[in-house]
Parts: sequence; C-alpha cells; structure tokens
Amino acid sequence: MANPEKEIIKSIQNNQTKLTVADASSITGLGIEESKSVLETLFEKYRCNLKVTENGDLIYDFGNKLFLRTEKTFKEKWAEIKAYIGGLLMIIFKILITVVLLVYFVIFTVILILIIIAASSKNDSDTGSSSKKSGGGSFGNFMITQIFFSELRSIFYWHTITGNTVYSKDRYGYRHKVYQPRSGAINKNKKSKVAAVYDFVFGPPRVEIHPLENEKEAVSYINQNKGIITTNELMGLASWRKPEAENFFSKLLLNFDGEGKISDNGTLFGDFYTLIRKAGSQKNFPITWYWDEYEPEYEITGNSVGTNAAIIFFALFNLIGGILFLSTVLSPEAASGILYTVNNSDNLLVQSILGTLFSNPAQFSFVLGWFPTFFFSAFLAYPLYRSFIIKKKNHNIHLENIRKRLLKEIYLSNQDKLNIDELTSLTNSRNNNEEKLEKEAIKMMMDDLIYDLEGEMIVDDQAQILYDFSRFKTDLKEIESLRAQRKLDNSLGDIMIESNNE
Repeated sequence: MANPEKEIIKSIQNNQTKLTVADASSITGLGIEESKSVLETLFEKYRCNLKVTENGDLIYDFGNKLFLRTEKTFKEKWAEIKAYIGGLLMIIFKILITVVLLVYFVIFTVILILIIIAASSKNDSDTGSSSKKSGGGSFGNFMITQIFFSELRSIFYWHTITGNTVYSKDRYGYRHKVYQPRSGAINKNKKSKVAAVYDFVFGPPRVEIHPLENEKEAVSYINQNKGIITTNELMGLASWRKPEAENFFSKLLLNFDGEGKISDNGTLFGDFYTLIRKAGSQKNFPITWYWDEYEPEYEITGNSVGTNAAIIFFALFNLIGGILFLSTVLSPEAASGILYTVNNSDNLLVQSILGTLFSNPAQFSFVLGWFPTFFFSAFLAYPLYRSFIIKKKNHNIHLENIRKRLLKEIYLSNQDKLNIDELTSLTNSRNNNEEKLEKEAIKMMMDDLIYDLEGEMIVDDQAQILYDFSRFKTDLKEIESLRAQRKLDNSLGDIMIESNNE
C-alpha cells in the first residue's frame, strides 16, 4: 500500500514545495480531509510556513529544502560553534589584555626609572657629589602602580556589567535599554578601570534578550486576546519581516497546540484555545510593541574622553618601550651607550638589572621588544578597525528605528490610505524628542514596508501617490471582529478524578 506521506515528500523534493490541500489530494489520491491530515502531520515534522492567498486558500510552504524541526541547519550549527569559541576567546583575551597592559607598564616604568637613576648617579660622580643613591629606592610605591593594583581583582571580572538595565537615549533621541557597568574598586560611582580597558578594545556589552522572550510575549498576547493571533500582529510585537513572522507563527502553532484557521473574509489566524485554559492565576509577561523597543547604536568604547586618553597613554607608553628596546637590538651603538651609562653608575641594583638586559638585548628581544610592539599596535588599531564596522551597523540600526516609527503610524492610523505628507506629519508629531524625519527618508523606507504589509502604491485623482494598506487594515479589523464575537468558556470546571499518592 502506498504511503501518502512519502508520496508528498517525494513531490516536495522534486521542487513542488508549496502545496494546498488540493495539491496533496492530486498527489496521493486521498480525499480532502485525509489530505489535510497528512499535510498537518508533515507540518509537525518539518519546517513549514502557512500562507493564505487573497482568495482564502491555505498554502503549506516547505521552503527550498525539507528540514526536520528538530534538525539544525549548517548555518545554525556554525553560529553556535562561533558563539561558543568567541565567548571562550573573549574571556581569555580580556584577562590577557589587562594583565599585559599592567605588567608591561610596570616593567617599562621600572626600566625607565633605572636608566634615569643610572644617568643621575653618573652625573653625581662626575661632579664629585658626595650624595649616593641607596639601592634605587622603593619601586613598589609609585602612585600609578597603587591605582592599578587596587583594582587587580577586577581583572577576573570579565563580565563588565552588573546585569541591571537602565534607559538611555541615542543622538537621535531614541530611547533604549543599556546595561549598568560594574563599578570601580576606588570610586563606586564610576566604571571599573579594568572594565573601561575591556570596553576600549571590544566595545561595551549590548543588552541581550532572553532566548524565549518572543515566545513569552506572544503567549501573553494570546492570553490577553481570547486565544487569537495573526502574523501581522507578530510583526508589530517583534522586529521581524514578513517571512520571519510567518515562520514564528508556524512555530507557535506547533509548540502551543494551535490551529491555523482562515476567517470568512480570508484572514489567516492562529487559534490557541488550549493555551488560555489555565488553572493558576500567573501574571502575564509584559508586552512591548516593536516600535517601543528602539535598538541602541553600537558604541566604540562607551568610555569618557579622559578615560580613553589614559588608556591610550598607557598603551602608547608600552608600545614605545617595546620599539625602543628593539632599537637596542637592531642598533649595537644604542646598547653600548646605555651600558656605558650603567657601568659608570654607583648603584649596584641598577648595574645588575640593566647590565643583564642590555649586555645581550637579543636574548630579551621577543619578550621586551617584538611582543609588546605587536601586541600594543593591535591594541590601539582594533578599536579603529571596529569604528569602520560600527559606522555601517549604526546606519542600518538608524534605518530600522525609522522603520519602527513608520510601522507604528500605519498600525495606529484610522486611514487605509496615506500620502507622504500625511505620513511625515503624523510621524514627526508623535514625539518631539525624536529626530524629525525628511520625506526622502520616509519614501525609501516605505518600499520595504509595502512588501511586508502587503500594501501598494496608487495614484489618486490629484496625481498624488498614496500608500494603500487596505488589505492589512482589513485583516486587523477582521481579527478584532472575531475576538469581539468570541465567547470563551475557559473555566476548567469541577475536578472529577484525582490521583491519591497516599
């Protein structure tokens, strides 16, 4: 006996990836209800989006290739591997960066002071001065060393944030969430110096959403709206384009025992009757519309100008120290000059340390020359490199935030058709603290929104271009009508059977 599931799968593999119930009947020879049951079984097994045509036909779209819902694509697997490796390397690099910055600063500071002491001691000897240096002083009490080592424990706080969020505004006036930075050991009201170093190199962390936040928000919305939701509403709840919203809609149907239905007017909606039948009185997850969740721009460092200047100073100091030490390796005359000064010093500690380093500097060329030169060159160059990448990302984020503002006006407007002047006026009058949008910026974004919201451009009698979202508005009104007509009995009733654990 032929297996109808295999027959449909074979047809999908032969590039017939979009199927109606009628298509399934033609392939298998089964009746409409039986074919629908087979398609629903395949929908549960494989990744599939539900779509509805303007004539009210339901299409099962299995994409370019069949994927089990439990199977991860190569792209998803590779993203997980990169995220894991990236997180591990980030921790290693953060610890290494701060340790190296501190260690080399101390090393080159000590070497510099020893050279100064040697030169000073030689000058005193030449002028017959009776004053002597005793042991070179205490090098562990330098103020800069005290400041840095007071925060030594902060090196191992590779998470530079507390996890708490506060609101901030970007340069365009868009309100967004940011993490509170971990405070310093000396001043609790300022960012830790170690955290500032991390952020100088990698940039400040951005607020991450919970992996299931979209699911929580959707379930909460379903519970508050009589068990009904549409893909158009999902686009309003999250930052998805039409295909992403359709995919998430399919996941909701599968994971929360929903049923895809088509209204009499051809509107596709998800019916989650089971989901609203709860025994407890748990609070609903807070719902935030897409346009009320502006995305923050990327920051290069997130530090003050003074903090960045201090970090650059220390890095440059170490870089110059490495370059100067390399110069003694490459130039024997330079090493000879330093040794001449050292050998004429009366300080035995200075003679011992500097004599060891510069009598044969090639032995220390990697540790004190090549490594710090390369490391601190990269340390200073990487933020500059990131700044070029961030510029492009921030441009896209800015466009996305403009899209959110326009989407809000289309959702909330009572009109089905809007011209560019009306749309510009509505958008700019909504919030005086946000940037004023120009018509050209709005026109460019509307090309994208028309596709997602199934709108079209038409010309009126005055030869004016109108953006027509009649279909989109009809769907929203249809869903509100369905909710108004729906009388739900979500009472669980009396308990008839109860297990007894005694």
